[in-house]
Amino acid sequence: MSRIHTRRNRRSNAVSENLEQLEIRRVPVGNITAGLQAGVLTVTGDNLGNDVVVQRNAVGAITVTGLNQTLVNGVAPSNGASVASFFGVTDLVIQTNNGDDSVRVGGNLIVPTILRDISIDTGAGNDKVELIRTIAGDDLNILTKNGNDTVTLTKVTVGFLGQDNNQNDLQINTARISSGAADADVVKLNEVKVKRDLSITTGDDADVVQLFDPRALRPVTAGVAQAITVGDDLRIDTGDAADKVTLILVNVVDELDIELRSGDDTLNVRRTTADDAHFDGGLGRDSLVLLDNLFSNLDEDRFEL
Repeated sequence: MSRIHTRRNRRSNAVSENLEQLEIRRVPVGNITAGLQAGVLTVTGDNLGNDVVVQRNAVGAITVTGLNQTLVNGVAPSNGASVASFFGVTDLVIQTNNGDDSVRVGGNLIVPTILRDISIDTGAGNDKVELIRTIAGDDLNILTKNGNDTVTLTKVTVGFLGQDNNQNDLQINTARISSGAADADVVKLNEVKVKRDLSITTGDDADVVQLFDPRALRPVTAGVAQAITVGDDLRIDTGDAADKVTLILVNVVDELDIELRSGDDTLNVRRTTADDAHFDGGLGRDSLVLLDNLFSNLDEDRFEL
């Protein structure tokens, strides 16, 4: 009896050890650290894949929610999510570090997320940044660095709240900051208003930049499509490789400058206005489509029309 009992213990111990090893080998859960100081909410990730949503709730607090097992301040999830709430937030800084991260700001269908300055840096990795129903009273800066990144802005306003430090700019930069594997980035803007300058830089490799309301693509809904408005200058630089840039129903008060550089690029501009428009296809077999635009001055270089 004792021998049989000993064998069972050994087997039980072996199973227990195997389970412990499996526990150790599990993919670690990412953790977001969120803290408020002098009105600035700082959200910092680790080098794992973080999934975080920051938005204003119905009582005026800014909530930081970790999804897909991402923790916030190490707090275990409740009802499927880890959440921290903050009152008195004026500015937002998000730094998720490396890893394949997903960051969403706004999205509350009832209460828009209104802040002064918003800064987002997702580090290296295949990252997704999404802003929905969000107002940045002063500036909005998005930096994604290395990786195949997607940046989407829907119903976003920059400026127009009387907080003007001679900026009120929107800057999006998805370019690689160091050598590494080729990456392809996607930037999409829909119903966006910028009081001053809008700058989009995607860097080298095959990228896609789209500035339009999807309703503008359908004859039935084209009449209700909303324009993208830029109060001063709009500059787009896609770097080398075969890039695709589309602008439909974009109103630029001053200069519209698009640099596509090397590669077989495609530029499609429709129902767009600007004072001065400059389009440079760079080296390669580039195509340019212009339809129903209004420019006081137009300068296009190195395109095969």
